[in-house]
Amino acid sequence: VDVLRALYSLRGKLSGYTVKVFSAGLVTRTYVCYLRLKGGLDLRIFKKHALSHAEMLDLLRESEVFVGASTSDGISTSMLEAMSQGAFPIQSSSSCADEWFDQGVSGLTYDYRSGEELRNALSSALHDGKLRLAARRVNLATVQRGYALEVNKEIARGFYGSA
Repeated sequence: VDVLRALYSLRGKLSGYTVKVFSAGLVTRTYVCYLRLKGGLDLRIFKKHALSHAEMLDLLRESEVFVGASTSDGISTSMLEAMSQGAFPIQSSSSCADEWFDQGVSGLTYDYRSGEELRNALSSALHDGKLRLAARRVNLATVQRGYALEVNKEIARGFYGSA
């Protein structure tokens, strides 16, 4: 809901964008309905488990920006998948995002308790196409190096093989 509030506060700058909300629970879906009634923001919602993995990757590939919001998390798989599909990542600082991208260069983190930090991050990412393009190149290489199946198989073999 905090992400949606931040997006709604930027609605004047989001003309031409569609906000795609995925894996939404009841509270989020209800808030989306409320915002639709208020108008000014093009919202599309996908219920939890409504998309296949391939459809989710397609959705991420179409996205300019990905916002991940969690109050506690390890690495966000959704964020890594978004990075692999070219979406600029904005991730709450409760995750391990800072290990995967350079703040302000190839992604942005924000304190999940601060709507202002989130609004600032969104505004920066949405209105700086050069930032998004440069980050896309860097992030794809980063994900290929650290998140690729073959890379992780070798890490697992080394880890479990030494036990």
